[in-house]
Amino acid sequence: MKVALQLYSIRDILPGNIEKCIAEVAEIGYDGVEIVNFGGDSLNEIVSAMRNNDLQVFSIHTDIHEVIACDAEKLNYYAALGCRYMPISALPDDRLPGGDKYEETLCAIRNFSETAQGYGIKLLYHNHDFDFEKAGGRYKLDILYSDLPASILGAELDTCWIYTAGESPLDYYKKYSDRCPILHLKDCVPEGGRKGFRELGAGVIGFGLIVEEAKSRGLDWLCIEQDEPTPGKTSMECARDSYTFLKNLGIF
Repeated sequence: MKVALQLYSIRDILPGNIEKCIAEVAEIGYDGVEIVNFGGDSLNEIVSAMRNNDLQVFSIHTDIHEVIACDAEKLNYYAALGCRYMPISALPDDRLPGGDKYEETLCAIRNFSETAQGYGIKLLYHNHDFDFEKAGGRYKLDILYSDLPASILGAELDTCWIYTAGESPLDYYKKYSDRCPILHLKDCVPEGGRKGFRELGAGVIGFGLIVEEAKSRGLDWLCIEQDEPTPGKTSMECARDSYTFLKNLGIF
């Protein structure tokens, strides 16, 4: 089980400092970095820095527009980088179950997923709390996963957003572990709102059992993400503290 940092966590310090930031991520001990849907020179520079520091390019986030476009040339480029997973960061409400464009979205996901598999890339979906709104009495996330088999759409479950929605991250991981190769580990304090994100172990989510379960089920990657730094700390300090927390759990 490998440990990665989602680059969104350090987006405030990354521009103009890509090589330095990626080198520090590697020095902390991370095995890889999950890339946000950057474009152009930024992506090339990030990939170069990752290779210089022996970090794996294992996952690149995408969006519904890229899924609809289904650009084979881009998929070929991502595959050449070593990318194995492409999580959809989020879906707008009209493309979730009950939305006007839901059926169109299912078709686009099927088409993209089947094409991406030809390049050795697995399509995933990254959940937020709004995916736990209901349509017809069921969570939209559950409907999405029941409408698409794991072979077409995998899961990148996010612990914080599951907790924020009032559900158990551990139970949801157990429910969907068969389609979840990447687990987003994110902590929070419930009263903080957008400033309530915390480094792992400093919030309310208990990660010991989650990580133990993930390890027993052969999870591929743990990916640390913190949407906003803890007040009084830099985003890189948070990334270091979260990694140290996992290390102290004895998983590596």
